[in-house]
Amino acid sequence: MLNLKILLISLLTLGHSLLIAQDLTQVDSLYKAARNDAFNGNYKEARINLDKVLQILPDYTEVKVLKARTYAWGKEYTKARALLTSVIKTEPQNTDALSALTDVALWSGELENALSFVNKALSISDQKELLLFKKILILKELNQYDEALATLKDYLVIQPEDQKALDIQKELAASKRNQQVNVMLGLDVFSKKFDPSFYTSLSYLRKYQRITTVLRANQASRFGLTGIQGEIDLYPKLGKKSYGYLNYGYSSSVLFPQHRIGAEYYSALAKSFDASLGMRFLSFAISDILVYTGSLGYSFGNYALSVRPFITTQSRAAAALSLNVQATRYFKNPANFIGVVLSYGYSPDIRTIQSTGGAFQDELFALISRRVDFSIQKMIADQWTASALLALARQEQTFEREDYVWITTVNLGLGYKF
Repeated sequence: MLNLKILLISLLTLGHSLLIAQDLTQVDSLYKAARNDAFNGNYKEARINLDKVLQILPDYTEVKVLKARTYAWGKEYTKARALLTSVIKTEPQNTDALSALTDVALWSGELENALSFVNKALSISDQKELLLFKKILILKELNQYDEALATLKDYLVIQPEDQKALDIQKELAASKRNQQVNVMLGLDVFSKKFDPSFYTSLSYLRKYQRITTVLRANQASRFGLTGIQGEIDLYPKLGKKSYGYLNYGYSSSVLFPQHRIGAEYYSALAKSFDASLGMRFLSFAISDILVYTGSLGYSFGNYALSVRPFITTQSRAAAALSLNVQATRYFKNPANFIGVVLSYGYSPDIRTIQSTGGAFQDELFALISRRVDFSIQKMIADQWTASALLALARQEQTFEREDYVWITTVNLGLGYKF
């Protein structure tokens, strides 16, 4: 009888062992298939197999982390965050989960949380290479350039020939340059009746932690006259996703508004949209002009589109509407771009066309006008930028309605950062 009991126990133990071995073989097969699907972008298929694994081994945290990453790669950040948080509650020292949480926070724009997660992971992990690189990206997004450069120095000790890191080092060094001088030369050529007009602009920009300031001097030569206008622009940061624009300009010349005042509020919206709302006030010798404006923009990849209307009200004339539509293509360095602007109506935000000789202000903004601008800017070496603009406009004349003049505009600019 005893031998029979021993035999039964042995058979049961062997059967259980075979079942376990069979389950482990199935787990291994399912996990390999899930990883293959996940890395090929088949996230739903990957999660089906990962869930099958978790039915067999419900505490398999590596599987949970991979499942969370499939949510993150599919931009389902809430689901990814919830699953990873549950892993951290049971395994606070799980660096894979902390690294994944870092990615989720970074990709969803929660930069402070991302920095907290990556610092915690670095404090407990021996494999610091990938975590250090993530920290560099986070600090760069937070505009903490000194800290990013210090972290980059540590990373380059481990990976001295990483080209991506060396490129970021060069970019960060350039970002620390918070001052810039720009000069712009402009020319308007008319198809008939008028001599060419000339414009020059010299500006000085300085970035502070919470505000950017621009001082600008503009000169115009047209109608046989030469005039100068001084301006100041302020761009205060108003939050993580918003900033303001304030402008004041003064000139004693009839070629410019005596007073130019501008104010606008800009904010990032959800799903790559941004918007703004503002006004412009132009005070000429015989008329005051108040302009209501705003913008709606959309970014996708390296491209940006924006629409900006202007509703112009005047003290001695009816309101007028103008509209700008802008498309910009940015390159690897955002300082390099090409753009096109289509304008309908006489836009009061183009400074050069504000120099009108002080004449016909009551009628000016009601004129029929069409304009297209092509612009390009390119970084030269590390500190110089060169820009060019070519514009063509068909403009109704103030003194002879339904008679049009073609205006060709060429602007050349050069900037130096230091």
